Amino acid sequence: MGILDWFKNKKRFIRCDDMYATTRTGLWQSLRKTVDAPQHSQKAIWLIAHFPETFMALQDELETWETEFEVVTQPVKIEEFERAGLAQQGKVYLILAQLLQHEADHGDTNPFAKDINATDSTTIAMIMVERHPLISHDERLEKFGRAIPRTVEFGYFNSLDDEVLSHVINDTLLTILKQLGLNDHELITSTLVSRRLEKVLKRVASTYKSDLPADSAREWIKLNQQWFKTAPESKI
Repeated sequence: MGILDWFKNKKRFIRCDDMYATTRTGLWQSLRKTVDAPQHSQKAIWLIAHFPETFMALQDELETWETEFEVVTQPVKIEEFERAGLAQQGKVYLILAQLLQHEADHGDTNPFAKDINATDSTTIAMIMVERHPLISHDERLEKFGRAIPRTVEFGYFNSLDDEVLSHVINDTLLTILKQLGLNDHELITSTLVSRRLEKVLKRVASTYKSDLPADSAREWIKLNQQWFKTAPESKI
C-alpha cells in the first residue's frame, strides 16, 4: 500500500457547514434532494432527531419518498459499532439521538485498534435535523461521530421555524439571509448564524436547572427553563 492509499483509507471526521431552510416543509424537500443526490449513493446516511415529535414527522415524510430506509430501534453503543450494521451503502437510517450512546471518553481519537481499509470504508453522513436547546446534547452527538471507525461527514440541516432557531434569529437577520439567497426551496449556509447560535446556546446552557425528557423542543423548554421568553438579549 502506497502512502496515498494509506491516507485515503484512514478515517476522517469532516464537520460540514450547517444548512438552513426557511420552513420545516422546505427542509424536508431539500433533505430529499440531498439524499437522492448521486454523490450520496455510496454513503450510509443517518438522519438524526433529538425529539420524538420530529422523529415521527420525518418518518412520515420518508414513507412518501422512493428511498429505502431503516428505523433504528435499539441503542447503538460506539464500542459495538461494527455489530450494529448501520453502514450499508445507499441506505438511509432514521435514528433518535438518545439511542447513540458514547459511554467512554474517547475524545477525538479512534478507540478501535484496527485500521480502516477498502472493504469497510463506507462514509457515513450524519445529518442532524434539529438543534437541542441544551448544547451538550449536540456536543455528545459530535463526540459519537468522531469515534466512529469510518469517515464521517457531520452537519445540521436547520429550519428557521424550528423552536430553537426561531427564538434566536431576529427579523433583521432573517432579512439579510433572504438577501443572501434564502428562499422556500433552497438551503443556504451562514457562518454568521452558526457562530451566533453556538454562542447563544453556550451562554444559556448554565441557566437550565434540569434536563427532563420531552417529546418536542417546545415542551423541553417549558419543562426545563424559560430563557427564551425571559432573556430577549439572547436573540441574535
